[in-house]
Amino acid sequence: MPLRGGEWDPRRANTYENGLRRATAVGMYPRGALRGAMDMAGNLWEWCLNENQTPGKTKPKRTNHRVVRGGSWNNNQDNARAAYRNNNAPDNLNNNQGFWLLCSSHTFVSLQRRRGRLVSDPPAPARAHPP
Repeated sequence: MPLRGGEWDPRRANTYENGLRRATAVGMYPRGALRGAMDMAGNLWEWCLNENQTPGKTKPKRTNHRVVRGGSWNNNQDNARAAYRNNNAPDNLNNNQGFWLLCSSHTFVSLQRRRGRLVSDPPAPARAHPP
């Protein structure tokens, strides 16, 4: 994550210290990825389904505050951790909050490239060597 060897590394997360003053596209800070998960620290506060007062409750009333995590572009580096927990009202709209849209399928297709081809691509056929 943004801390490397105990020292803050601004190349790992979009926070106030970077001076951009706006959200960025997912993946602009690949050095901050944890096991392939991009932008879990900084950039945008991530809305969680959990109610703030009762974290185990994932079907809160519309008026109850929800958990947000990870800090954002207009917060300092102390908040830029996926473990950092804050809260907000569900009707509070800001340009520093967002959510992850996840989907799954029966067949997992990785979009990471390895040697110029998709991981899910079949291996290239072996070349025939001249006799």
